[in-house]
Amino acid sequence: MNKALLQDLITQANELKELPDGWNSYDAPPPSDSTVKNVKLVLQVLCDFSFPIHLVPDVNGGIGIILSNSNVYADFSCNNDGTILGITSNRADVIDVWEVDSNKILLSIEKINKFIGENRES
Repeated sequence: MNKALLQDLITQANELKELPDGWNSYDAPPPSDSTVKNVKLVLQVLCDFSFPIHLVPDVNGGIGIILSNSNVYADFSCNNDGTILGITSNRADVIDVWEVDSNKILLSIEKINKFIGENRES
């Protein structure tokens, strides 16, 4: 990921923080400052990889960092309570969810990278 894309994603994360309460027509809170801080931590490590990345607000508060292709799904869910979850799925029957230590983000990125590589479309 180049520096311009990294900065663009960080800007997007900051903009998501400005969503109003109930932005989804229900009771969804906007992402918190700690969520955006964790998104930045994850993105700074991700910039050494070549994943397609999309940021989405989460209905429970927080931001999802989506890393997927048509064959598999992977994301980091940065939640308003300060937790970061790693999630992978083969879009059929295997889903793995784990808590990510903010000091060991690279380990989770490597786990996702391996999962995507093992499930690459032929």
